[in-house]
Amino acid sequence: MSNKPVIYCLSASFGHGHTTAAKNLAQYLAKEGVGSQVTHLDPCSEVAPKLSWILNKLYRFATIYTPFIWRRLYHVTENCNLSHLWFPGIKKIKQNLRDKVIVDLEQGNQVVIISTYPIYAYWLQKIRRKYPDKIEVHTLITDSLHINNTWLKAKQDSLLVTDKYTARRINISKTRVDSLHVTGFPVSEKFFELTPLSGDAPMASFDILFFANRSEKESLALCEAIFSLNVDMPINLTMVLGENFKRLYKACEAFKKEHPGKVKLKTWTKKVPELMSQHHLVLAKAGGATVHEAIAAQCPMLVCDLVPGQEEGNLELLERIGAGHLANTPMLLRLAVEELLKDDAKAWRVMKQSLANYQAPKSVEVVTKLIQN
Repeated sequence: MSNKPVIYCLSASFGHGHTTAAKNLAQYLAKEGVGSQVTHLDPCSEVAPKLSWILNKLYRFATIYTPFIWRRLYHVTENCNLSHLWFPGIKKIKQNLRDKVIVDLEQGNQVVIISTYPIYAYWLQKIRRKYPDKIEVHTLITDSLHINNTWLKAKQDSLLVTDKYTARRINISKTRVDSLHVTGFPVSEKFFELTPLSGDAPMASFDILFFANRSEKESLALCEAIFSLNVDMPINLTMVLGENFKRLYKACEAFKKEHPGKVKLKTWTKKVPELMSQHHLVLAKAGGATVHEAIAAQCPMLVCDLVPGQEEGNLELLERIGAGHLANTPMLLRLAVEELLKDDAKAWRVMKQSLANYQAPKSVEVVTKLIQN
């Protein structure tokens, strides 16, 4: 039996940020040898992959096409106790997670749970009461400022938040949490190895990185707005389609052909750190991962879409640190970029300096120290 704990980094596939945070954290903890065993686990996808896929598709449909319905659901869950949540297959998923943890505990191991999704802290309540000195449960909140109450109601050792503004907004005395730590968001280590574009250098062109997420019509309208800018310098656009590849590729490929030499099209990419570090501006949805990756890359960001509720706080974080703002219509986008590029890109350079001044914690290192202490 090792003196090092068994560590589980738990995620769920309902939103890119949860999985990104858990994977990056697990990779770093394993590399540094912090635990005797470090596992990234998505309990829902492991036990019920088809169900998880269906729920994820429903989540994506609701947030893209019926955001008003999602907003209502988001606020309804504020008063829910997730201990009583039911959906088909949940009992099997819950028991599988508990069984894994109990096996490690009964073998005499210390167990550390770091969850990037709120439900798992509720599922581990009984185990935490039975083995109070052998298991720690920490929940890492991947969004900022607008925090749903479901993150706060489970009894757990600590909440890990992305920034000082979020920490100030949470009244720890009104939660069932023992402590609160500002850890930052676990972005890829690659971000810290790359040199961001200089905010002082002359620009031969202005390069925009667009993570297309909206409908085909809306995505193309934003692209058209970019190439209708009233600016003096050339504009280049890199479009990343990701999981939206099937529904957007044909239209985006046609748009690329209409603007020869000015548009790059990427379906899937593992080089987000490199892309963000090589572009002047990110245009994307205000997801927790994307916002904190843009901050790490010191790349100003315009938000063209957001999920009502949780992602509104990510936009607020960008605004607070002077790193970006909302531009979710073609007109707002065109006006925003033209303003950024006026007077030798003065406003853009101010944003770059604000990002350089912002001291985001290096999350993987902060969490490592927390576990070791």
